[in-house]
Amino acid sequence: NLDIYVTSFGQRITQAPVRLTSSPLSDHEPVWSPDGRQIAFLRGNHYDQARMELLVVPSTGGSEKLIASVWGGLDWSPDGQFFAVSDNLTDGTSSGIFLLSTDGRERRPVSTPPPTEKLYDFNPRFSPDGTRLIFIRAYSNLLREIFLVDLRSGALTQLTDDQRAIRGAAWVRGGKEIVFLSNRSGIYRFWRMPAQGGEAQMVDKVSTGEVGLMGVDSFAISPTDQQIVLGSESEDAQILVRSLPGTVRERERPCWIQSSEWETTPNFSPDGKGLLFISNRSGREELWTANQDCTEASPLTKLEEHGIEHGSWS
Repeated sequence: NLDIYVTSFGQRITQAPVRLTSSPLSDHEPVWSPDGRQIAFLRGNHYDQARMELLVVPSTGGSEKLIASVWGGLDWSPDGQFFAVSDNLTDGTSSGIFLLSTDGRERRPVSTPPPTEKLYDFNPRFSPDGTRLIFIRAYSNLLREIFLVDLRSGALTQLTDDQRAIRGAAWVRGGKEIVFLSNRSGIYRFWRMPAQGGEAQMVDKVSTGEVGLMGVDSFAISPTDQQIVLGSESEDAQILVRSLPGTVRERERPCWIQSSEWETTPNFSPDGKGLLFISNRSGREELWTANQDCTEASPLTKLEEHGIEHGSWS
């Protein structure tokens, strides 16, 4: 059960976080109004495959106001007149980006993915001047690209063509550049590119050593481009191999298959001498093998953009 909080930050935090919501449903994707007086957010669960409520609450706390029902994604336009949301024209069709008036009465499409494909447009972000909007189009959980739409002409431009995962994108330098988090180099890193498109460059000055980027699921950059805030969910699954009590191998020492990322779904080979498991230590989920004593772990597949969730021996 996620709820929305507001907190100060800096060298000294003198106040406890202020809790704004207390619904038994999950509240997420909060965004500030341009004047800082209100916060819009979504209520619902992505995994329920159900529409979510878009609500607004004063940033200091107070009564909530229901605006509309949408599929997901949320940003507030710089002029305060519109929300950008993920939605669709009819149930069962691909979700695109829509502009929704702040009173919930007007709704117009900005992007409309081909209805025959299972696509999902999300992460809409207005440019600082409000004339453009970027969003991420998901072809799958592992295949995502960044698009830009000119809100005056409706022109749509695809900015990336990496066939990789992307976990967020944001405007910097007053709308001249875009920063995004992607595993386009094999592991997750921050990249920046011109807003009109072009070659992306790795951002090597962002210190993320304290937060494993595999666990970063969202980020935001301050309006002055001086600070970045990361939303992280840490996970480091490992595989333990140990002997069962009461067996001839009971006195053997346990061993671990581990890395800085996660290892999962292990199973023994038919002769018991080998292990098959999945690891994302290369930046993608791949099949790996190792000996029963956890030595000589090596990759078995290089599926890259397709990914894998389970493997078994013949």
